[in-house]
Amino acid sequence: MQHLGRAMDAGVRNGSSLSYIRGLDGLRAISVVWVIAFHYLSYFHNELASASSPWSTVRDALSLGWVGVDIFLVISGFLITKIILKNPAQSPGYSHFLRRRAWRLLPAYVLLLVIFTAAACLVDPTSKVLHNSWSLWTLTSNVLLSFGDRSALMDNHFAMYHLWSVAIEWHFYAFMPLAIRAFRTPQKAAFLLVVAAIGCRTAFHFLGVTDNAIYAFSLCRIDAFSMGAIVAVAKPMTSSLRLKSLGAAGAACFVLLVSTIATANEPFKTIPWVQTVGYTLIDASVALVVYFVVHAKASTYPIRVLEFSPIRSIGRASYSLYLWHIPFFPMVVLLTRSTFHEPMAPFYFSVLIGLGLTAIAGTISYLFVERVFMAPRPQQAVVAPVSG
Repeated sequence: MQHLGRAMDAGVRNGSSLSYIRGLDGLRAISVVWVIAFHYLSYFHNELASASSPWSTVRDALSLGWVGVDIFLVISGFLITKIILKNPAQSPGYSHFLRRRAWRLLPAYVLLLVIFTAAACLVDPTSKVLHNSWSLWTLTSNVLLSFGDRSALMDNHFAMYHLWSVAIEWHFYAFMPLAIRAFRTPQKAAFLLVVAAIGCRTAFHFLGVTDNAIYAFSLCRIDAFSMGAIVAVAKPMTSSLRLKSLGAAGAACFVLLVSTIATANEPFKTIPWVQTVGYTLIDASVALVVYFVVHAKASTYPIRVLEFSPIRSIGRASYSLYLWHIPFFPMVVLLTRSTFHEPMAPFYFSVLIGLGLTAIAGTISYLFVERVFMAPRPQQAVVAPVSG
């Protein structure tokens, strides 16, 4: 494991030309682990519903793992806005940036689709996921899940619904620089996109549009990226105490929001306040934490934890781990349920097998696909301009 961590750390992370920012990989690690747990848990809701403590506590905590995607989106909005500001949309540099992002992200994505397609043709040629895979190739899966069949990318053998977030990220790449150009400043563009997202979700809510559209449609969730963009253009604080207080406030708000959602008696996607302003509030609290992480000193305790080598290594491979964690998990569940008849045995074995396959496939994808297509970047860490 230590050797693998060193191998991962030796590579550069993406072709962005941005210097390494301490702590962000650690946040990514937390996000991807939380999302994986959430998706695995969803296949055993009935088994875990009657579980006694401590499983009930674990179940409640993991059931909030969907917010891990919001953390990802805020971080992406921050990083991509930094890069956009270096390569304005009207300059040749931006087209170069888009080519770099495609070169950086698409090979691992396409490899997954090719392997999935081959496996589906062998295992289940009538697979509903295979039939709807056109949306994966065209990066429109979030639109299909929003306004078409919400289960279009899941069946008894395969699950590819998680790729909606990859699609929405590419939509942001295309839209955000145009918004900055139209509204003159990234601050104004980000603010107006936050308003647009709240307006779109509110309209969808009162028009009775599906909760999946409110959750996954591009315009409805562009406020997550926009919150990251606001962090990217915000000036650093000169007071370490104020910075820590801001980060603590963001973390406290985040915990309060997700705890309120966890104690509700209905699924998070159907809660009215979540559908309208809730996602924005969650993203704003995440943005405060990201702002703290970006500007905090390396000696700060949270940064030291986030920079712990195994955590950082998971964060660096988080994209590949995310891609591979769920596509073949339904087959694993099908196998364990047909093999074990004890109530919790399929859960234990499915999670262990799923995590093992994710670690193997994600590591191979990261080391031999992602890193091969990464452009060189500066390795020095950004020094936080905060006084003690």
